[in-house]
Amino acid sequence: MYKFLFMFFVLGISTQILAQKGTAKVLWSEKELNTEAKKGHFQWVLPTEIDSVQVNSTAKYYVQSFTYSFNQDKHTIDVFSVADSEDARRVMLRFLGANQIQTIAFNGTNHQLYNFYDLYMKIK
Repeated sequence: MYKFLFMFFVLGISTQILAQKGTAKVLWSEKELNTEAKKGHFQWVLPTEIDSVQVNSTAKYYVQSFTYSFNQDKHTIDVFSVADSEDARRVMLRFLGANQIQTIAFNGTNHQLYNFYDLYMKIK
């Protein structure tokens, strides 16, 4: 019985730790996000486990779609569309996914990537 409870506890803790790695955050207000989205600019705070080496190694595959700047100290990445389009914005989500980001925290809610896209990234 104790062995089962211990395994359940360890599984729960490890799931929680891994889940935290998969969430990026938006610190902007909704108004700021809407204003910047119209320009094709997005900013996310990445989990601390993701460093500049990982960002650079995954971003190099997407240079035709966006440029970026990464602040290692704050773990923020600013992403700018090269030619703003729906496809370029979806490529940004592929970049996040390649960095094991599964959700984006914004306004107190964790959004799955494509839900966030539908709500905040689509060109309006």
